[in-house]
Amino acid sequence: MEESLFSDDTMALQFGRRRNPFVMGLGKFRDAATAIGFDSGLLEREVRVTVGKALDRWPDTLRDMPIPPSMKRTLLDRLPRLRLVQEVRPGFKHGTSFDEDDVPPQR
Repeated sequence: MEESLFSDDTMALQFGRRRNPFVMGLGKFRDAATAIGFDSGLLEREVRVTVGKALDRWPDTLRDMPIPPSMKRTLLDRLPRLRLVQEVRPGFKHGTSFDEDDVPPQR
């Protein structure tokens, strides 16, 4: 797997005409909900729950992925810089490190 795959921070899909994950906060989800007539409070609660679960699970999930430790670190180090993470869990630090020996064998 090519390392440059994880060096681009652009989101694959646009959300509200944006592809920059660092500006995607809860406000964007509230605006989207309002625009389509959906309960913005309900959507915000669901986004908070989903982001919280992802932050709880992602570090351990990455440990078992067959990618180099440097890519795992790149993905995890990006999390605290994301606006959604900053809004849902201010001060988030993943506290996870990966060794070269952590990479499972390819099947």
